[in-house]
Amino acid sequence: MRGLQAIALSLLAGFGHPLTPFAFGQSEYSEAKIRAYWNKHDWKGALQYAKAWTQGEPNNATAWFQYCTLLNIEFQDSSEALNAMLKAVNLRPNFPAAWNGLGIIYMRRAQYGNAVNAFQRAVEQVPPLSEEC
Repeated sequence: MRGLQAIALSLLAGFGHPLTPFAFGQSEYSEAKIRAYWNKHDWKGALQYAKAWTQGEPNNATAWFQYCTLLNIEFQDSSEALNAMLKAVNLRPNFPAAWNGLGIIYMRRAQYGNAVNAFQRAVEQVPPLSEEC
């Protein structure tokens, strides 16, 4: 399971994957700052930062996404993670990485119909690959 977690972390933590939005703008919080915690494997520090981010910017979908990702992957708190990811997709309905994360949470909860719907929403929002790929 650890290998799957590493892949999910790299996709969801914002390492340049096209599904991950970057929060640009003036804020004391940023994906770059939370990424520093991720890179050091300081999960508790990252969780504290992400929680503070959601409290400081409660309408920031990226903050909720980062918070949920930590809860879901590292701490496996699916109830709070579910609420956080639902907040992220409600704040930004066109957020494929969050829909994908929501699908993962539903899979862990054995809510397969909800998982399929969330994964479908994620796939629908991914831009098509060019024919050159």
